[in-house]
Amino acid sequence: MRARGDSWSVGIALFGLGRVALARGDPAQAGARLRESLALRRSLGDAAGAAHCLDELAAVALARGDPAGAARRFGAAAELQERTGAAPWPPGAAARARALAATRAALGPAAFAAAWAAGAAMRLEQAVADALEEVPDGPDGRRV
Repeated sequence: MRARGDSWSVGIALFGLGRVALARGDPAQAGARLRESLALRRSLGDAAGAAHCLDELAAVALARGDPAGAARRFGAAAELQERTGAAPWPPGAAARARALAATRAALGPAAFAAAWAAGAAMRLEQAVADALEEVPDGPDGRRV
């Protein structure tokens, strides 16, 4: 797909590879694939795809020990989905629900609401920049 210049398909493939890496317990690999997918989707004007990537990057943030970042990305994704009419990615609904519940539990109601609101208030470019921020990983993929 890269050789043919098919950026749309590359973005979709990277999204899938990121989900697989996350399911296999490799948040560092998942984050790398999903950030690349997000950057491609943004460049293509695919707001719905960007929202899906933000949702998955929220789960990556949680897996890396950053529940505030997870809540911010969940909030940004939800707002983008609301604006574009895109629904959360259906095959990921159960995993998303688990990650949301774990994020709420890690932060508590007030901190979760504040982080969600901060994400929801971001413009698309701000949300993308926040999600694309490079964070060093430890050997287990957690934030250091």
